[in-house]
Amino acid sequence: MTTYNRTLGKPSANCKFICERSRKRRRSAARTRSYFCLLKTAFQAAAVTQMYVRSPLVAAAAIGCALAALPPLGFSGFALTTFVMALINLSASKVTTPNVIIGPALAYGGLAQLLAGMWDMASGNTVGATIMTSYGCFWISYAIMLIPSFGVAASYPTIAELNHAIGFFIIGFFIFSIAITFCSLKSNTPTLALCVFVNITFLTSSIAHFVTEDTGKPHVILTKVSGGFGLVASLIAWYIMYTELANKSNSYVVPPELLLPWGQGKSEMVGGLGMESKARDLRESTVEY
Repeated sequence: MTTYNRTLGKPSANCKFICERSRKRRRSAARTRSYFCLLKTAFQAAAVTQMYVRSPLVAAAAIGCALAALPPLGFSGFALTTFVMALINLSASKVTTPNVIIGPALAYGGLAQLLAGMWDMASGNTVGATIMTSYGCFWISYAIMLIPSFGVAASYPTIAELNHAIGFFIIGFFIFSIAITFCSLKSNTPTLALCVFVNITFLTSSIAHFVTEDTGKPHVILTKVSGGFGLVASLIAWYIMYTELANKSNSYVVPPELLLPWGQGKSEMVGGLGMESKARDLRESTVEY
């Protein structure tokens, strides 16, 4: 077969066809190799992502950052909002209208706790994320009920029916708090005490909304009882916040860790996973992927 034109000194048509077909084969082979490389890279990225999802601390160590402990922020937001609401329930300085709680419930007790819960979720703290997020949503929901533009109160024909509906809402969170109490039985004394006082606060408050006065308002005595237990709960939450923040490097007053006789120390809800220290240990170690 002749593939070269001797007269003109140029490649023949047959030669051009063979060369073009060879180039197409090379391009096809190169594309195939590229596809395989992309698939390999995708599988590797998926494997690394799965590893990071299973262990967020490894991801934090890889990028060289420490995961801050967010429970103190959540507890401080819960403490302040509960403190103000408890004083209103106790009719302190003859204040009985709860509208002042809207601001703290939306911002500090609501949004701050919600953000703390989301950060706990990113840190792998399932218990803390569930608790902080749930109580943050509780305060946001409660504030929405008090805002007239949402029309929650106006949709009920009587004040008594409105308070009964609020009682349903509170008793639901009482059931949630009971479950959280069982998850704190191996934590420490302040944590378990906080859960118990929060349970009693929710229970007495819900009963006060069910057993209304003749005017339809919540039962006065039960409301004050709820305020008393809520006041103690807020002080315990502040104490837990302080124990999480204070250490020998920033304070001369470091509270002791009050363990339960049958407990194992800190629980996940108060940063018991030690996210920051674990991330630091991982960064100091040599990890290759």
